[in-house]
Amino acid sequence: MESSNQLGIFHFHSRKTYLITGATGFLAKVLVEKMLREFPDIEKMYLIIRAKDDQVAMNRFEVEIMKSELFKSLKNIHGEFYENFMKSRLVPLAGDISLPGLGMTSSMAFSIAQEVDIIINSAANTTFDERYDISLNTNIEGPRQLMNFAKTCRKLCVFVQISTSYVNLVKKGLILENPLSPTIDIDAEINLVSELKKSIHRDEVDQKMKALALKRANIHGWTDGYTLTKAMGEMMLNEMRGDIPIVIIRPSGIESTYNEYFSGWIQGYRMIDPLIMSYGKGLLPCFLGNPETIADIIPVDMVANTIVAAMTKHGIATKLGLRVYHTTSSVANPLTLQEMLKIFKSMEEYTNYMKNNITRMHRNGLLTIDEANKILRFTIRLARVYEPYTFFEGLLDNTNTMKLMEEMSEKELKIFKFDVRCINWEHYFKNVHIPGNIRNIMKSSNAIKGNAKL
Repeated sequence: MESSNQLGIFHFHSRKTYLITGATGFLAKVLVEKMLREFPDIEKMYLIIRAKDDQVAMNRFEVEIMKSELFKSLKNIHGEFYENFMKSRLVPLAGDISLPGLGMTSSMAFSIAQEVDIIINSAANTTFDERYDISLNTNIEGPRQLMNFAKTCRKLCVFVQISTSYVNLVKKGLILENPLSPTIDIDAEINLVSELKKSIHRDEVDQKMKALALKRANIHGWTDGYTLTKAMGEMMLNEMRGDIPIVIIRPSGIESTYNEYFSGWIQGYRMIDPLIMSYGKGLLPCFLGNPETIADIIPVDMVANTIVAAMTKHGIATKLGLRVYHTTSSVANPLTLQEMLKIFKSMEEYTNYMKNNITRMHRNGLLTIDEANKILRFTIRLARVYEPYTFFEGLLDNTNTMKLMEEMSEKELKIFKFDVRCINWEHYFKNVHIPGNIRNIMKSSNAIKGNAKL
């Protein structure tokens, strides 16, 4: 793509100060690394890290960021001055974004508010089947307190909220990049949880809160507590924003890097990985779903690059408002589930197949009865968690994101790549993503978990 335009990315980010939440998470770390590499003249990044005090926050910063292999490029660039460079640009702060003042002292919060140009909220609870109270706390109270803080920032030019493309109520057809209108009484949901917790025994809280998340999601028209609370977070920001420009980034399933810094870098166990890796280890010979469902995934570096471009455009713009960007692939470069896994079309068919398959392995002496039962529970639980996504019939429009590229110069497009049309899925899975999973995840003793994340 040729372009004579220019967003002005490099000029805009020079000497800027950022407040970033979720800084030790997968996406935020890729974003921080990219920005430090391309904008070494930024002023500062305040990183809110959940910790009981600043020393614990500093320890997490040093272990999870400074020593991360993701930052090897910066180590090579700065050599013996790497540590000085990092600590001169990055300021880890102990905090809790669900608390007033983000869990900081009033003096610290006031001081930072005088400096911050851009807020990026990447903190979220992304577990599909999380407890309702926990999801509400992170995905609702977090954005609420951040917006309260944003209104005290005297030179804030843009607020970036990382959401998910699955917040959309529409489950079929083309899903546009539109803001969500407030349709839920959020405070009533919070009060409901508070009252219920008072009436149940503490041993029942975990089970009851998970069940409540699914119940409330179904009542309001969402698939699970994760998508419901992320949607409510968007609604609340839209209501609260006033004259603060907001960019909402809605990625689909975020997976390993495609181009940067080295391809295949991943942290944790992402959305499709429990399926792919379990399939590869023989634990999941099939799976429940519609073979024609589009497996909408997006490499993490493309999401980070979209964030950089979008916050530049709206940080410079004088027009106030809220803009949504889908970082998705289902329209521009679709990939169906049948191209990845052997698929079944109903939970009954899937369960019967798995029972028969595992029973046969047990009878042949390949599995003990305990191992067989464990695998069966794991696979069926995984299928139930993923069922709304493996039968998803929507196509996630990314027109705003594609138009963003039209405003970028050739240099900007080359450095900040996010054109999903360039992805060769066979190459990505065979040569990039799966080798990255093997390298970064399979070495962990906790590789197979049903903790699916977006």
